[in-house]
Amino acid sequence: MIFYKNGRYETLNLIDVKEGYTKFFKYKSPAAQTRLDAKHIIDSIAAKKYFVLEDIACDLNSDTFKDRIIVFGNNSYVSAQDPATKVAPIAIFMNDQNKKYNVLINENIYPSNFGDAFKRLVVKNNYFTFELLNEVPDQYASEKYITFKVNKTSNEIALSRYGENINWNDGNRTETLCSDKDFGTILFQTFDSNTIKAQCKK
Repeated sequence: MIFYKNGRYETLNLIDVKEGYTKFFKYKSPAAQTRLDAKHIIDSIAAKKYFVLEDIACDLNSDTFKDRIIVFGNNSYVSAQDPATKVAPIAIFMNDQNKKYNVLINENIYPSNFGDAFKRLVVKNNYFTFELLNEVPDQYASEKYITFKVNKTSNEIALSRYGENINWNDGNRTETLCSDKDFGTILFQTFDSNTIKAQCKK
């Protein structure tokens, strides 16, 4: 049997055709070809508005497959008059057995209406926390801690804890801390920094 590729011919014995075909065309089985490539998804989210600020690989549901949490930054400075500047997507890429990513996106964690700045992302087992900072000169400086938990069975991601510390310019301090016992089930994709504080019990 004769095959042609890249300007040359090669004769393969029928007995060895399967092995010869594989070597000649550098063929790989579909299983071997399977490769997770999130670049096109990241590019589609970023477009020309956002850039990747943080990209952490982790195993959120303890299935041995690497998931990813990607925090985007907005290319524009926050402006009170422009709602588009108050958005910076955060995407969770849940690895489905190295076959595909199941992607969850939230655009309401930061900067939000408060103009919060991203400080860092902390991941521990099936929990991950976004730490945010804010400061209004001559008024206050604040820190926020937003923790989500991944259900290892269903892969559902829900808010676990919300905390906020405000140090006022007059020396006073306001602390807010609440959990899912207070606000119930809030899924990652529906969480909103603009409204969460009102859902915490006083």
